Amino acid sequence: HRQPVGQGVQSPAAEARPSMAAAVGAGVPPSAAAVPQAAVGTRAPAAADTPATAAAPVAIGVSVVAAVPAAASEACRQWCGRFWGTWCAAVALVGCDVAFPPLVVQGMVEAGFSAQSSVRALNATGALVPSDVRKAIRWAIEQGGREKGFAEFNTSRETKIFEHADFDGYAIKWGNTHRKANAQACADACMKWEPIPPTWFVCNTFVFCGKPKCFAPAALPPGDMTGQCWIKHQEDPSHPQFNMKGRYSDAYRKSHPTAPEVVEWDSGVVVPAGTCDRVSLDTPSARANWR
Repeated sequence: HRQPVGQGVQSPAAEARPSMAAAVGAGVPPSAAAVPQAAVGTRAPAAADTPATAAAPVAIGVSVVAAVPAAASEACRQWCGRFWGTWCAAVALVGCDVAFPPLVVQGMVEAGFSAQSSVRALNATGALVPSDVRKAIRWAIEQGGREKGFAEFNTSRETKIFEHADFDGYAIKWGNTHRKANAQACADACMKWEPIPPTWFVCNTFVFCGKPKCFAPAALPPGDMTGQCWIKHQEDPSHPQFNMKGRYSDAYRKSHPTAPEVVEWDSGVVVPAGTCDRVSLDTPSARANWR
């Protein structure tokens, strides 16, 4: 399935900066025995998606600013601020009793983990300084395991592609070393990606660049980007968390003069067969508030 993200919600990613933690998931070699899956998705266009809903209030254009629920602890309220608004709103739903230092949060976000996964890992490992981030990432990875990865991999699945969208997720394989001819070929590669150690993560999310350069305010590997196919994992691909989608606002393009009119990436998910129509694109990622 292929779905355009028309007059969608734009959610900028990070300011250009080197990643502190994302490289932990980079450079994992592909499996030597990728097994094809059943029910590969078709190219039939689907109806345009709806804008982001109340699941996480979204400001169109400059940034995503999610209101921290009233149930959030005072500590959480005091340090969240606008920069971590989306992250804090999600964490507040599961409880925020510790004011994690911003650089610690940034490390988990850069590694592609959701707010909920991050707070579980940070709490479990007592990570309160940046040097603890790798320990928290290892803990998060260990919660999956081979059995869980292959259970999802061996399920009959299908793909759905969203044009003009950039999805978040743990990068199992970076796109600068993994190229495909088009978005559908990237989708097929994701479906066939067999879970391997150390993460045993199944690929259920992918991001494709079909141009020599796809705009992103985050720091990316240099060079021609044509064909980059990022192999990723998210906890719930039926509600993929997006960094950016749709059209950039005039205000955003004014502050980022090199930004195009619309997001240049295509992204997609691999979900259980027969569930493509239930995939909803209404959840901004923790990275979506960066600008």
